[in-house]
Amino acid sequence: MELAVKRILIALDPSRRGQSALQAAAHLAVGTGAELAGLFVEDINLLRLAGLPFAREMGMLAGSRALGLPDVERALRVEATRAQRMLAELADLLVMAKSERLVRFASSRPQRCPETPMFALFDPGVVGYRILAAGLKLAQGMGVSLAVLIAARTLEEFKLRREAALAGLGGQTVSARVLWLAAPEPGELGALVRSGRGAALVLHETSLPAARAALDALLEAVVCPLIVVR
Repeated sequence: MELAVKRILIALDPSRRGQSALQAAAHLAVGTGAELAGLFVEDINLLRLAGLPFAREMGMLAGSRALGLPDVERALRVEATRAQRMLAELADLLVMAKSERLVRFASSRPQRCPETPMFALFDPGVVGYRILAAGLKLAQGMGVSLAVLIAARTLEEFKLRREAALAGLGGQTVSARVLWLAAPEPGELGALVRSGRGAALVLHETSLPAARAALDALLEAVVCPLIVVR
């Protein structure tokens, strides 16, 4: 199944994990010809906290000092500038022409260990095949293998879903394996991806936990770029 992607939205984060996520998004954009857009989100709660008259900042060496709103706004601008620079460094990857869309890989491809897989959480149906298509594009672009995760309560259910996943992977040249996820909880999913040293985890938006606490637990447990397909 071909993956039709018009736009990829990446949350910009200057941290090391954010840089890995941006690289993964860039590879997917190159593979699909999609537009790559970056979004930097300011922490509104931090701004509100800084506006309180009793707010203070604790330091390892300097002790405590008043936490002022101008200081926080300045720090956020620095973070936003760093995030914008990250995106600008990948600007040469996507060249948009008026008459046609051109994609050019200008930077060197990062070297990755072949044993570092791209994880994809598969569900039967059209959604699952979109996940497989996205996972394959990323795995091929990053030079890694594909590990398909199948959530199933019983062995019989796993076998049925595995056959559907293998059918969706038919004829592909990328190395792929199928893994059984017996308990599709954020902690179990994160532990499996973390133990496999995943390059990234691809899943559909309907697979995201509805509760904020569960979503935060998934993000903390996975410790690799999380790619959400709509």
